[in-house]
Amino acid sequence: MRRALVTLLISCVSPMALAAGEVPAENQTAGKTPDVSTFEAKAATLLNAIEKNDPDSALPVFFPKEAFVQLKAIDKPEAYYEQLVTWFREDIAREHERLVVQDPLTFAGLKPGSCKWKAKGSEANSIPYWSCSKTQILVKVGKKTETLTVHARINWGKDWFITHLGPIPKKS
Repeated sequence: MRRALVTLLISCVSPMALAAGEVPAENQTAGKTPDVSTFEAKAATLLNAIEKNDPDSALPVFFPKEAFVQLKAIDKPEAYYEQLVTWFREDIAREHERLVVQDPLTFAGLKPGSCKWKAKGSEANSIPYWSCSKTQILVKVGKKTETLTVHARINWGKDWFITHLGPIPKKS
């Protein structure tokens, strides 16, 4: 009963939060790459977070924890997820310093990058998915156009999320 209530509450908060074990059809067969337009809407949220240097407001753009835990076939996926979120927050702050001067950031376009189907078992995953690298978000900063490169985004169902905004930091 408690689990059913939690699942119901999560699904009311986010349409992408699915009951444990439920895998979207788009993550079961290679098929066609899901439409990128769902990510275009997220770009405005991301740019707003970068402009305000407010990483937490960009978390809806980041891959949902519930789906990540289902997807990763590793020990303690929750700990790795928290590391990814930490890096994401750092990337938001870095992009704020790079892009924000006096002018607001405005979404100007999207170049989807290179997309590949990741089969079950690749990249330590228990569920297959589409992965796109080097997605470019074109950003208007005043009269100038800048490029924000998303290192990796993946699908969950028909929706797209960031897993790595910048490159994975190298351990020293």
